[in-house]
Amino acid sequence: MKNRLIFYALITFSFFACDYTSYPQGKALYEGQCSGCHGLKAEGFRELYPPLTNSENFRKDPYNTACLIVNGLEGPLEVNGITYDQRMLAIEGLTDVQITNILNFVADEFNPKVPTPLNIDLVNERLEKCKNDPKVY
Repeated sequence: MKNRLIFYALITFSFFACDYTSYPQGKALYEGQCSGCHGLKAEGFRELYPPLTNSENFRKDPYNTACLIVNGLEGPLEVNGITYDQRMLAIEGLTDVQITNILNFVADEFNPKVPTPLNIDLVNERLEKCKNDPKVY
């Protein structure tokens, strides 16, 4: 009986101690492609890189971020009342599925008010709009 209780306690503890995310592919891509500037917790870095955590811009229209990922950004961007003017380089070579996974991870993990899953068709639609005009986002 004692061994059984210890076993169940360990199972319960390991469940809560796991680094669980609903979007593991998005997490891996975010950590590899985005966290260098935005941080592992997406809190940004001073006045250089904007936060993605509780970002009013992301909450307003998370699909805009797809264009920023693909095209990068030059010039000022205001996020949560702070103006950022550090150039964001485009991330090349990501598929629409990978971009959607990143957006879903950022929404689910750092912007709980954004309903997930985000739709890959809407990501593609937004990417098509900004393909020829990187200023469209």
